[in-house]
Amino acid sequence: MYRDGVQVARTEMALPPDVPYGFTALPQYTTERLLAEELHRHGGRIERSTELVDFSQDADGVSLRLRTPTGDEVVRTAYLVGADGAHSVVRKGLGLSFAGDAFPEEYMLGDVVVDWTMPPGYAVRCTRRGPDGAEDGLVAIPLPGRGRYRLSMLAPPELRRPAAGGSADGIVHGLEAGEPPAVHHLQAVVDRLSPEPATVSDLRWSSVFRISHRLVDRYGIGRVFVAGDAAHIHPPTGGQGMNTGIQDALNLAWKLALVVDGLAASSALPLRVHVVVAPELGAAFADAGEPCLVDSAGDLAAAYGMRGGDAVLIRPDGYVGWTARPVTAAALGAHLAVLTGVLDLSESPGQVPQ
Repeated sequence: MYRDGVQVARTEMALPPDVPYGFTALPQYTTERLLAEELHRHGGRIERSTELVDFSQDADGVSLRLRTPTGDEVVRTAYLVGADGAHSVVRKGLGLSFAGDAFPEEYMLGDVVVDWTMPPGYAVRCTRRGPDGAEDGLVAIPLPGRGRYRLSMLAPPELRRPAAGGSADGIVHGLEAGEPPAVHHLQAVVDRLSPEPATVSDLRWSSVFRISHRLVDRYGIGRVFVAGDAAHIHPPTGGQGMNTGIQDALNLAWKLALVVDGLAASSALPLRVHVVVAPELGAAFADAGEPCLVDSAGDLAAAYGMRGGDAVLIRPDGYVGWTARPVTAAALGAHLAVLTGVLDLSESPGQVPQ
């Protein structure tokens, strides 16, 4: 990290050896290709040029009207998951609120090669404060390929668009249509902010984008759900939008699979986390109407190092999502009351287990 041309911080990103994930930075087109290949490997396929026009649901399923290159068609399905982005047709059809707002700034992105002496593999952040006190910034995220980065910075006035962004729903988020940034736009910012002389070249892709922060009031109604950007939108830093969206899908999919396979009732579809607890805490979950597995045989206690007063969330991939150690049934009950909306946390501080 550089401020006014001087290095002020350097952070080594490392994870504990028992965490099964790592850090990586990939272009979006590579991420999409990998996901599409994995879907195909499992027998699925993507139907391009197909648009959801509207839908309706009843007690037995959901009817969809799709617009395809050959005309409209009606499809009947048991459930509908709207992962259809910030301007989601599914979210609007359910009448869900999408509270939040847009940041006033406009940014530009560019996938380029940067010729400088920065150590490879590091993200670089450079800021300078202008005469008016405003902070100017450049972020360079390393991508696969020698010297290749995704640069992000404020867009110059000549590339900015009206705040409405041409969107009928008033939501401004993501890439914008219009003139994309050229090499000289990116080079001007690098010249202004880089701590050393650097040359930008080999522009593969660029765009201007805006950022909003919004969240739905609920994730679904009946047999219809939303996930990803349809449910929440964020600044792109750290890939949080993509990662939380994929986690939405994973969290919903394994629960829907239980229902589809006849292992859970659709009327009690467990949209909240599936929790594993020590036996004496099971009553607190039952009283709150929250699904849980009671470890009466002690197998999970041994596998996850649980003690009698512990409550542990086991994710679908087998790893621990959170742990309360130790917790009383009363404290757990108060915590669940907050989660289910029965208890106002502001009126009962200190009752939630940590």
